[in-house]
Amino acid sequence: MRNESFKKAGLTGCFFLLYLLFSIAGYVYADEAGNILDSCETLIQSGRFDDARLELTKYRRSHPDDPRGLFVLARLEENADKALALLKEVELLAMTVTDVPDSTLAAESLFERGSILYMSGRTAEAVNLFQRLVTGFQSSPRFYDAVYRLAVINLTDGKTKNALEKFRTCLAGSPSDEIRLLASTGKMECHVVLKEWTEALVSAREALDQELEDVIVTPRVLTVLDRAWTELGNDENAAFYRDQLLSKYPDSFEAHAIREKGDRLAFENSVTDSGEMSGNLAANKDVIADAENSVREGKNSAPSDDESVGGRFSVQAGSFTDRMNAFRMYEKLKMRGLDSRVELKDVGGRHNYQVLVGRFTSRSEALIAKRKVDGINDGGSFVVGISSK
Repeated sequence: MRNESFKKAGLTGCFFLLYLLFSIAGYVYADEAGNILDSCETLIQSGRFDDARLELTKYRRSHPDDPRGLFVLARLEENADKALALLKEVELLAMTVTDVPDSTLAAESLFERGSILYMSGRTAEAVNLFQRLVTGFQSSPRFYDAVYRLAVINLTDGKTKNALEKFRTCLAGSPSDEIRLLASTGKMECHVVLKEWTEALVSAREALDQELEDVIVTPRVLTVLDRAWTELGNDENAAFYRDQLLSKYPDSFEAHAIREKGDRLAFENSVTDSGEMSGNLAANKDVIADAENSVREGKNSAPSDDESVGGRFSVQAGSFTDRMNAFRMYEKLKMRGLDSRVELKDVGGRHNYQVLVGRFTSRSEALIAKRKVDGINDGGSFVVGISSK
């Protein structure tokens, strides 16, 4: 009897040991897999797409149904429709392939799909995906990113009060300094559209207190402070902030507009009185015509060769090897009321996502928009020729 007990105990111990060994092996294997995929992501960020594809090909031979590998494959896909299809499969696998659904990866897939659609101009589809993320994945790290993007879409669509509510949600809960700063400026823009000048002052001060080195919103905030104090009848305070703008940010679009046409026109060029954000500088024909005449009457009295032949131009705000970095720049431009888009270009055998602003019939029109873009990307923009189609 005692021998039987010892045998049972020994077998139990062996099974436990085997279970422990397999568990450890599983963790090591999972860590190794995670390291490979992290390495692929790093290669993508640095523009080494061929190396990333090589690593991923090796990985997917032994992990064909791993949604994480499929997600990286989607990041490498240049065709937007194919990337969307891959990401949709990622979401499905993340929620069904294992006993414990990977809600974080599913939310990440939703967010990236929404971002691609938003950049492609398919805003209604993007809204549906961002809304699904907000409703179904409230504990996801992407929750507040999705809320913020919905707020920006609401604001540009003229749904100002809906946007205001979402910006407040981001301010109250987002752990990201950048999202909170952008939400502060978004809230400020909502109050401006609603002509709630006292509230606009409070939001502008919040934004100034949060300013980050790589997110430059100060020139716009100072413009709003100038206008708000003017509307509230305090010309002394308005002049103080106007002087701050002109002295500290003399090369910004806002400062240039003040010098050229006066502070009220500079302000109204950014936000229209109808309650909607200005989506395209070129669409405001009167402002563009006046500003173009000012340029010609000043340094450029005669039209350039490019203008005389009716060339078409855009402003390139940036060129990125990573789609999401391009999206971040695109989003900043849209938030400031600029008609932006993302185009895929092949540069030296590698794909680059170029963030472009506007379609202008003359270089001088494009140069006016360039001043505003320079205030957003710290002077890194330039005018480029585009095809007429």
